[in-house]
Amino acid sequence: MAETSTGRPLHRLIPVEVKYRANIEEFLRRYGDELLSKIGEQWPELCIVLVTDNPAPGRSCFQVIDLSMIPPDAPLASLDLHEIRDLDVFGTTVREYEGLVRRIFPLLRLVAAAGTPRGQVAP
Repeated sequence: MAETSTGRPLHRLIPVEVKYRANIEEFLRRYGDELLSKIGEQWPELCIVLVTDNPAPGRSCFQVIDLSMIPPDAPLASLDLHEIRDLDVFGTTVREYEGLVRRIFPLLRLVAAAGTPRGQVAP
């Protein structure tokens, strides 16, 4: 059977969950241990993609927690999406979509702050 560079089967299903978090570092500090204990046992192969329009300096808007790659007793940490070799996402692709994230999420916050019902455009 063909394998990836990390020793996983080349052809496999990868469970992925995508969440928006305004501050990924704070999210990991507050909920990381709980997340790992509750989800890690049931979904050991889960990849959680965290999307933010406000990443820490030098970090991507798209960060991944790959539960299968976290050593026991290690703190929960994220990697930038293009650094996860098994997902085969190029850095150029990530940067292209980061531009969209940085433009779209501020607009969504403006609409929410204006109290405009979902699905309608603010005047």
